[in-house]
Amino acid sequence: MIGVGILDSGGCNVNVIPSPQDLGRLKNEAVFYIEQASGVECGFTDNDFWQQGCILVNSRDEVINKSNIILLDNQLPFSFQPEKRKIFITNIDVLYDYNKFLCLMEKNVDVYSFHPGVLEPEKHKYTFQQTFIDFIRFYMGEPIPPDNIHAFAKSKVISNGKIVYRPLLKHLEYF
Repeated sequence: MIGVGILDSGGCNVNVIPSPQDLGRLKNEAVFYIEQASGVECGFTDNDFWQQGCILVNSRDEVINKSNIILLDNQLPFSFQPEKRKIFITNIDVLYDYNKFLCLMEKNVDVYSFHPGVLEPEKHKYTFQQTFIDFIRFYMGEPIPPDNIHAFAKSKVISNGKIVYRPLLKHLEYF
């Protein structure tokens, strides 16, 4: 079973943080590690997540260590050096806030940004929250909407610690 981590963003974005009920629907397929108080600003208590089968964790490091896929809203930077492959899903605008995710340029790290500027919103009609849930399903081999498969391919920013998102590489050439 895969481990999915949700880190405390220090704020609320109900379009990003999955609800406890969303995670509860996947509890037989993934283990969810929730950094304590990560949903409080959105009106979700730790107890709400616990009742849906999520595991509450005290520290960000523990969430990252136990998870294969990590939802990362906007709480960068931090430092870490993963021993195992980690996939970070974020909504950071990589063209204008690229310095925020530079701490993720580590070996064994892949980063996907589902920011509207990366996803081309006119072509992608799903919310970040739904895209994140579908990414988990896709990772587990379940069928998902074809639009999301296209979005996953377009949204990969870092692969194995190196920038692979072409618009960002072109953007950085100007500096």
